[in-house]
Amino acid sequence: MIFMYSPSYTPIIYKWGDFMQPYIIREVSSRDVDVLLGLMRDFSNVLGKSHRFTTNAPTLESALAIDGFIHALIIETDMPIGYALFYDIYSSFSGKKSIYLEDLYIAPSSQKRGYGQILIAEIARRAMRLGYQSIEWICSKHNHNALGFYESIGAKANSEFILHELDKDSINKFLDKVLND
Repeated sequence: MIFMYSPSYTPIIYKWGDFMQPYIIREVSSRDVDVLLGLMRDFSNVLGKSHRFTTNAPTLESALAIDGFIHALIIETDMPIGYALFYDIYSSFSGKKSIYLEDLYIAPSSQKRGYGQILIAEIARRAMRLGYQSIEWICSKHNHNALGFYESIGAKANSEFILHELDKDSINKFLDKVLND
């Protein structure tokens, strides 16, 4: 394996053999919005959630343009095969930052070749360089391949917390109840 570093400190790593093709990991730029959007759409299809996919190019570009809010990496061989979308979070208890991994996607035809580990490693390298305390994410309990992958890299499931969500309808009902009672 040969490690090379680009000027932005994003590694360009080549590994030869039948298992993995040469690849590049790079930060997403404004010219990549359509590519990233396509990968995100593919991810929603793989998860069976295409009916919930409403992101479009202008909203994605806007989110990426907000300084430091959302970060995205693309991994590509002869074409883009995956991405990671993440952002900073803050712990009020520890007073430290962490990275929240929103999406980690590798196209099914490129899975089980080490590309997911490489994307996680790049995010981990960033977390360590910035002095962050952890990388956190959620995963569907039905995504057994991902759960196995996360366990294989040493991630621990956190059963102490339960994810809660107020969707748009719930927010409106809540506000109506609180503000109009």
